[in-house]
Amino acid sequence: MRYPGAGESSGMTARWMQLGRPVVVSDTEESAALPGAGCPRVGVGLSEEEELLAVMVWLAESGVRRRECGRAAREWAAREMDLGAIGARYWGVCGL
Repeated sequence: MRYPGAGESSGMTARWMQLGRPVVVSDTEESAALPGAGCPRVGVGLSEEEELLAVMVWLAESGVRRRECGRAAREWAAREMDLGAIGARYWGVCGL
C-alpha cells in the first residue's frame, strides 16, 4: 500500500501475486486494474487504519479466504504479468 500510487507496478506486488499471496492495496485509480479477489482494497483517508485492520483480521480469520485470494492473485499474475502478455500490450500501444 502506498499513496500516491505508482501504477501498482511494484516488483514486490508482482512477486507476491505470482507466489499466490493476497496483496492488500490502497483503493486508488492505479489499483483498479488489479484483481479485486486477489487484492483486497483499503480506502485512503481518515479510516485507512481501521480498514487495514479489518482486512488483515478478515484474512487472518480464514485459511480458505487466504488461499482463494492467493489463487485469484496467482491466476491474474500468470495471465497479466507474463512477459508474452506484457510484450503484446507493448506492441499494441506502439502500433506494431
